[in-house]
Amino acid sequence: MLKYLLILLLVVLWLVNTTFMTVIAEEPLDEFSSQGYLKKGMEAYNSGHYSEAVEKFQQAYVLDSKNALYLYYIAKSYEKMNNTANAGYYYKKAVNKDKDMVSAWYNLGLLHAEQKRYNEAADFFERAVKIDKKFGYAYYNLGNVFLAQNKYQAAIDNYLNAIKCNKDYAPAYYNLACIYKEIGKKEDALKYYEKYQSIEKEDQAVKKVINSLKEELKGK
Repeated sequence: MLKYLLILLLVVLWLVNTTFMTVIAEEPLDEFSSQGYLKKGMEAYNSGHYSEAVEKFQQAYVLDSKNALYLYYIAKSYEKMNNTANAGYYYKKAVNKDKDMVSAWYNLGLLHAEQKRYNEAADFFERAVKIDKKFGYAYYNLGNVFLAQNKYQAAIDNYLNAIKCNKDYAPAYYNLACIYKEIGKKEDALKYYEKYQSIEKEDQAVKKVINSLKEELKGK
């Protein structure tokens, strides 16, 4: 029903791209320092050598155990290897050390949502938006986990929050339209389908749904 539900598996890629652009100091690094191992780990990660990246990030963490980012990077590397158990373990270690690490809370939400552990996923997404109230993707995916449990009002509230963060976020409009159509609120469904179409103008399937709803509403 909701073709954009899979976006929760894709948004994490955006976090990878931004997180791994951490700036390393321009002056020469001691290759055996925590920053030196971090640099090597990032190079390995960006080259697709994830096991090596884990090793380097772990060495960095041994030298600088106060820095939760190393744990986050280890988790991301395990996630790339499809080792969700280790990824989850290291994300949790990261947030235990730095409770404001919003991206780790968010990625925990994604992992648990993928496993259909929706209550836990909701808790993690809620932690993320508590830290960053403008985190539209987290609101959107929180809406998805509520939708998966047929908690329509909670889903609606979070999709609306996602739109407040980004008024052009088409997937949120689409999912709102689908919910309202599902519960028989055709006027609201039409409103959000049209909002969606104003952004995604080439979606022919939605155009047909809009025309069909207009015909139904004419006959009321």
